[in-house]
Amino acid sequence: MSPLKLIGFYALRSNVCSVIVMITSHQLGGIHLVYFYMERIYTSTGVQQQDMWYIATPVTTLLVLVTVVMIYVIDCGGRRFPLLLGLGICSLSCVSLTVSLELQSNIPWMSYVSTAFAILFLFGQAIGPATSQVLHVPRHQLACRLDMSSEREEVSTSRATSEEGGKEIKLKAASRSKSEEEPEEAPTRKKPTTTLILIVLMTAFGSSFQYGYNLWGINHPFALSREFFNKNFEHMTDFTEQQKTFRRALLVSFFYLGALVGSLFVRFLAEKCGRKGAMMINNLLSVFAAIALSSSNYMMETIYYYQFSLFSRGITGVCAGIFSSVVPMYLGEIAPQSLRGAIIMVAQLFVAVGVLVAQILGLPAILGSPKGWPLYLSFTGILAIFQLFLLPSFPESPRYLLICKADEKKARQALRMLRGEDDVEDEIEDLHDEDMAEMPEKDMDIFKLLVFPDLRWQLLTVIMLMIGRELSGINAAYYYAELLYVNSTGVTTETLRYLSMASTVVVIITLIITIFLIDTVGRRTLLLTGLGICCITCILLTMCIELQSTFPWMSYISMVMIVIFITGHVIGPSPIPDIFVTELFFQSSRSSAFAIGGFVEWLCSFCSGFAFVYIKDTIGAYCFFVFWPFCLANFIYVFKVIPETMNKSFLEIRRVMTIHVLKIVLRKSKGSSKRMSRRATQRSIKRNKQRASMFP
Repeated sequence: MSPLKLIGFYALRSNVCSVIVMITSHQLGGIHLVYFYMERIYTSTGVQQQDMWYIATPVTTLLVLVTVVMIYVIDCGGRRFPLLLGLGICSLSCVSLTVSLELQSNIPWMSYVSTAFAILFLFGQAIGPATSQVLHVPRHQLACRLDMSSEREEVSTSRATSEEGGKEIKLKAASRSKSEEEPEEAPTRKKPTTTLILIVLMTAFGSSFQYGYNLWGINHPFALSREFFNKNFEHMTDFTEQQKTFRRALLVSFFYLGALVGSLFVRFLAEKCGRKGAMMINNLLSVFAAIALSSSNYMMETIYYYQFSLFSRGITGVCAGIFSSVVPMYLGEIAPQSLRGAIIMVAQLFVAVGVLVAQILGLPAILGSPKGWPLYLSFTGILAIFQLFLLPSFPESPRYLLICKADEKKARQALRMLRGEDDVEDEIEDLHDEDMAEMPEKDMDIFKLLVFPDLRWQLLTVIMLMIGRELSGINAAYYYAELLYVNSTGVTTETLRYLSMASTVVVIITLIITIFLIDTVGRRTLLLTGLGICCITCILLTMCIELQSTFPWMSYISMVMIVIFITGHVIGPSPIPDIFVTELFFQSSRSSAFAIGGFVEWLCSFCSGFAFVYIKDTIGAYCFFVFWPFCLANFIYVFKVIPETMNKSFLEIRRVMTIHVLKIVLRKSKGSSKRMSRRATQRSIKRNKQRASMFP
């Protein structure tokens, strides 16, 4: 088949046209024009010529990362969807970029918007036209070959049946029965309804977005700058430098202390007011927290400013502690079984989006100045009011309605609204089965869960995952990322803000990719991958940071290692623990598990945030060796104890976990048979077998 014959071949005409159209869209889609305008856009934002390399390199690294990930995603999500997504992003970015470039001569801050649209255009090219054009063609060729092969099979079948005479009717009947059975053998993965998508997005945007925004906002460079602290400590003339350092560390960590307190209210609010009611009450508290934060700017000259700052940060932390548990709990309970992992991870995605928006609004040209500080801090109050108007129209968790409140009628109505169909009897039956199976766990408060023997391994799993999330060294990685950029590469403070936004974009892209992989690759695989990356990069980072004083070029390798570390943390330890907390517990004990997990998580955050100020001054880069044992211990624990829970019902997950624990007990009894009596071993094995037999 020569090129001329291929052009004139009628059967492959559509394939040739598809190739021409896709290559044309790739080359004439505006990619060269965007690269041409990138330098002008950077210059208009105030970036120096010598600093452009430090922005161009991370952007190129991101494009390479997206291309590599698309190699794995292309066979899971299909060819057509990434191509349409990429072309859609490029189309919208072209129009938006044209408008922003025209307006930036009159509106200075539009240059930042132009930068965002230009980078978004490049990502759209990497997702769709750049990667899908080669992979889209073999699908048509394969379909053509399949059609030809099916025609040959039909011809051979007709010949065989004509020779055999009366057997032709039987063959036709068999082919019809096979064609009728094929749709039933298709995978049962349900597509989310429009109503479910809107509820998930609005819930995460109104709640998790606030959490992410405040997480960055209270740690804004202006709030933690030397000038800010000097104003606070002007009247503290009797304090030594060590006491001022202690107060500075306490002010930074008081947000986490408030979140620790907020996590203790999760059980009470989620059970007494419902999942939706808990979010509404927390949004009311969030409005009050936004008012307190914005008012703190006007009290800067008073002697009680430090105490008021502690109070406002503590109230904001309480809201964050409740949001971080109630939102994934609610999303996990309204999600269908085949999409549970992806829907729960949407909450973590909007936390990262909230951080990015806080970084953009915190630029000095927008709201990152003393004049714009009150509006910057009160932004979450606007989101809370928006959420208060939307939440009453959302359905309550069907599991909470049926199992906790015994209201089957409202549970059926909620399921019909979420699934978009009237026939929800299968899910209602599953809820009744779970209600019967969890009879021993009814009214499981926090103290009962701590001493309940049947859930000991599940509770230990939650504690280990939360410790691994917070004590894996992520705070040290973010700290040394800024230190390396400023000290080793000579990046200015203005450019550092853009690099922080670029790292947040990396986190968002990684989370989006992980959302598509979580229900196909599995939770356990992604968690082990992320923990493994963190374990390895902890050691390599320590070596690189120590060697860069001797070899200056090692600072660039250190930057790459930090990006890899953050990516590994986002793949596994950061988003997946919330999924396991939702799936390892039944309805009556889930809120208590989230309360305990949240308490452990925020306690570790408070301790690491408070102690890191002293650790980095004492041992420097060797602080990664402090966090490395936690990463390694979590990797070993996940590998040994936690089973895969993907695409399983809550009853199946409990049965798999019980059998997994039984194997651990058997293994342990063989290794410690000299220290453990045979009767105790048999009693333990019998008890675990009885637990496993409870779940069909």
